[in-house]
Amino acid sequence: MATNLYQAVSLVDPAIRMVNPLSNCSYPGNADVHFEPDWLVGEPHRSVYAYGNAKRFIYVIAGCYHDQFGIRSLNFLVPNTFGVGDHLDTDRTHAISGMIVRMLNAKQHGEARFEVWGSGRPVREWGYIDDMAEIISRGAEMDVDLAYPVNIAQNSGASIGDTARAIAKAVGYMGELWFNTRYEDGAPRKVLDDRRFRELFPDYVFVDHEEAIRRTVKYYEKALAQVGVTA
Repeated sequence: MATNLYQAVSLVDPAIRMVNPLSNCSYPGNADVHFEPDWLVGEPHRSVYAYGNAKRFIYVIAGCYHDQFGIRSLNFLVPNTFGVGDHLDTDRTHAISGMIVRMLNAKQHGEARFEVWGSGRPVREWGYIDDMAEIISRGAEMDVDLAYPVNIAQNSGASIGDTARAIAKAVGYMGELWFNTRYEDGAPRKVLDDRRFRELFPDYVFVDHEEAIRRTVKYYEKALAQVGVTA
């Protein structure tokens, strides 16, 4: 897909600027804090090996089309993103969105216990879709060189357990949250360093994590009710 897009731009108008949101899972799998200079120093985690390397390859494609055709690209490294407009199918959503859908269903069916994989202690950085869209939109209007990617970063995160509890509060789920420790936790902390981001967006204020969850829950309550999946 990326190759086809760049090829089309090269034929139609090489002055078009391309925007590439690249997942933070393309960082080395052993990194706890993601610093842009270390982005390609080591391989992605084996659990996301194909996906992470595919994102790296988009960066390679962008560089090649710049060298040959002069096409400029803006490359952003984005955290685990969730929010309004995400898929309803839990097989196609990421962690938070999938947890919201499953917990809404657990509430509807009166399930006394909700399973969360792992201990809940690992901290992850989460990105609300409104923030991601706003920052990328602003970046596209700036005259800056983002051929080498910049983190969309808060340099902070929330634990999976606290996130699950925030979802339960927003959903109104009163059952037990069961942290199934038979599943491995992975790295204890994964966040994106924000120093370069703050040079570009010094005053940007991100939506509070719990508020972002509340907005996303409202979206799923309405969207799922419309298709008759849950109330």
